[in-house]
Amino acid sequence: MKTTDFSKVLMIHCHTTGINFNGPDFSTGHQPLSVGLAVVDMNNYKIIDSYYSKVRFDAEKYSWNKKLESIHGFHLDDISDVATPSIREVQSDVALFLDKNFDIDSKIPLLGYNIISFHLPFLKIILDYNEPFPFEFDGRPIDLFPIIAIFGKYTINYTIEMFGVDQSEPLSSLQLVKNYLKMARL
Repeated sequence: MKTTDFSKVLMIHCHTTGINFNGPDFSTGHQPLSVGLAVVDMNNYKIIDSYYSKVRFDAEKYSWNKKLESIHGFHLDDISDVATPSIREVQSDVALFLDKNFDIDSKIPLLGYNIISFHLPFLKIILDYNEPFPFEFDGRPIDLFPIIAIFGKYTINYTIEMFGVDQSEPLSSLQLVKNYLKMARL
């Protein structure tokens, strides 16, 4: 495994069916409903490439939390539709995206909000769904939570408010990733 090159990083946001508060992994029993990825050039903080997809809900394996519909904007009927890509289809797309943008022999560096404890486990559900893909992620993330806490903000919504972003409708995972980049530029 080569030394991690932080000249470009991966940003991740996943909207999910819920959170498991009763274990070490928030993702247990829940799945991602959308995934937004962006590769950022750390020399100029610009997005080099991005990816977004909804993910069809798998009722046989995961549970649904109706209370979260107002946060992510997905309704059970819409996200269960066969026109929405399955986890397996999204797995293939995400693997191609990561392979195109990162060296498979190096750990992928990460930048985001609660990226290791929350978003990465949900991305791994996608990557490990059928046949695990051999991507490894660097355990030294550039996490934005400590940075935004300096401004007295402790949730992503309050932080995004600082930038005047309209949140009257739920933001997509990719829109949130783009807002994380605004925070990283602080």
